[in-house]
Amino acid sequence: MNNYEDKTDDRKEAGGPAFPNKSVYGRCEACGWDENSSVPGMTLRDYFAAKAMQGMSANPEVGFIDISAAANEAYKMADAMLKERNKEE
Repeated sequence: MNNYEDKTDDRKEAGGPAFPNKSVYGRCEACGWDENSSVPGMTLRDYFAAKAMQGMSANPEVGFIDISAAANEAYKMADAMLKERNKEE
């Protein structure tokens, strides 16, 4: 199993939601939302991985050709960031 597949369903382990928000869409019966619904958005882990991947993509010296390898490295960085973030001071 790749690093980017192992924690997608465990939101607490993944740092919780990155951008929790009250539903800005109002009622959506098909979605199961009402005016009081919360929209969790992506996990903090996914957000960190996206930022890491963005940085790697912008740096020509990184040199990833295999996108799966790049995604795997991005999630390794995200996991390291979450681990550091959760350290006891």
